[in-house]
Amino acid sequence: MGYYQGLTPASFGQYAKATQSGTYLVPDLDQAQMLKKTPSGYKAYTAEMMTPQGGAVTPDYVIVSAYDHQRQGNSILSIMDKRTGRHLKNIILKGRPHVGGITYDPEHDLLWVCGRKKARAQLFAIKLTYPADQPQKPIQYQYSTLLKSITRASLVSYHDGALWVGYFNIFGDSNVQSFQVSAVIKGREKAGVKLTARNIRSNELKSEQRWQAVDKIQGLTFSDTRAYFSQSYGLDDSWIYVFATTGRPQQFTPEKALLKIRMPAHLEQITLDGNRLYAVFESGAKAYALNAKTRIGRVVSFDIDTLVKEAKQNDDAKAQ
Repeated sequence: MGYYQGLTPASFGQYAKATQSGTYLVPDLDQAQMLKKTPSGYKAYTAEMMTPQGGAVTPDYVIVSAYDHQRQGNSILSIMDKRTGRHLKNIILKGRPHVGGITYDPEHDLLWVCGRKKARAQLFAIKLTYPADQPQKPIQYQYSTLLKSITRASLVSYHDGALWVGYFNIFGDSNVQSFQVSAVIKGREKAGVKLTARNIRSNELKSEQRWQAVDKIQGLTFSDTRAYFSQSYGLDDSWIYVFATTGRPQQFTPEKALLKIRMPAHLEQITLDGNRLYAVFESGAKAYALNAKTRIGRVVSFDIDTLVKEAKQNDDAKAQ
């Protein structure tokens, strides 16, 4: 990744000579044992084209969501040990959602996942206590809600008691909307309740606030004073836009950004954990690896202060 100035020291730091340290190998990209739904029930299935999308970090785990590019098997969550990087288990989700965004909610110890149901944007939550030896079947969701005010739930980030949900748009500005977690949980779809044309509207939730955002957003994460948006589409370089979040609410549009950080193509979700920024790339997937300028089959973590500092230095050097 030498073309992207600053990324190697920011990513590996003290591990500069051991270039795989500080990263997490994304499992099962070439072969994943999973399920697919058939008229007679779920059957074992081997997926050979898994595509990673979302990433989340908890005190114990690094988690990556992925979907089957061939649209046969169910989408999954791969759970890795945060300390060792060892792949612990896969959690099989219901259906084949794109799973473009996942986020950890420390207040309720839940993992929230972007989905789609009845042609509507959806958020659902799961507990991570699902045992590795559980019979192979889709996990039951703790909560599920439909989102009335957003076209699709492309990405999600937990911040300050709210779920920030974004809509990816290729042709114009995207948008980000916030939903209080307490509202999402209260009165939402309960296990075993089937959504019908009659009751579906009572299950929809409207956002509390809405912001215009940069186009082609793939991920969003927050520090105490900053918001970071990942932008990516096709073979072009990706970018991370940095915005201030103090003071009055603002639009997250390019002209409002404090800084832009160049990244390799196919950057998907980003998430902050302390001073480390974890980044998921889909360029390691078979569907994209052949044409990708840089194939990255790992979750890569960066020291955010170093990353920002070096990006500013690069901007200053260009301005001279």
